Amino acid sequence: MSDLLSPSESNRVVTYQTRIDSSDYSFCNGMGTLFSQIELNLYRELNRNEKSLKDLKREYLRKYQINARQFNSIHLILKGKIASVNECRKLQINNLKSQIKGLEVSLKKKRKALKKTPYSCGINGQKSPRAYLKWIIHQKERKLSKLKLKLPKINETKPSILFGGRKLWKKQFNLEANGYKNHQEWLADWRNARISGFTLVGSSDESKGNQNCQLIDKTLKVRIPPGLEHLYGKYYYFENITFPYGQDEINYALSRKQALTYKFSY
Repeated sequence: MSDLLSPSESNRVVTYQTRIDSSDYSFCNGMGTLFSQIELNLYRELNRNEKSLKDLKREYLRKYQINARQFNSIHLILKGKIASVNECRKLQINNLKSQIKGLEVSLKKKRKALKKTPYSCGINGQKSPRAYLKWIIHQKERKLSKLKLKLPKINETKPSILFGGRKLWKKQFNLEANGYKNHQEWLADWRNARISGFTLVGSSDESKGNQNCQLIDKTLKVRIPPGLEHLYGKYYYFENITFPYGQDEINYALSRKQALTYKFSY
């Protein structure tokens, strides 16, 4: 599956999809393997904060034999993922604070109501209104205590990216229920998930909106990283590429020299 992401003139990103031939999967797998390895290692290096991005870029161009635009693509996608997990963490913290505030307000009302509730006996083994209210207060106090302990832990924990996805990661702890015969089957899926795509980010100052991937008539021309040229040559060509929906918009974007980003998922 190939996605083409194009910003409209209002900077709104529009996505169009098409399918690639199964004969191209081997190439996609090779690119995905390389790009995912670089992305993972770059993430680790950035977390260590021992080298500048400029130094890492210089090192990675040499070490992985990629060009500068390919490095930029990997870094921009990683940067987006980091921003996403940071935003999720922020939302989690805000949601937790909102729950704490809600419980505190509710407890204040319940305690006020408790003072006005007269003593009485329960009927047919049920709690009296006062006893039931005290039980509710106790449950809310327990929940409030747990949330207040949880908040500093989230604040102190640095958010992280789990390449391959948390949903699939958790499946290894209950293999049979998730359709796996053994851990090796799950591991194969996990490894495939971590290399299941790559993205080539474009720019409006590049030819046809993207230096590394260009749509020319019905042919998609991909610039091969120098380190993989011995396998695929300098360029790889996807033939008969058409977009069932959005072809006119894509042609318009090409004519307007807009940035085009290509995402490959398989």
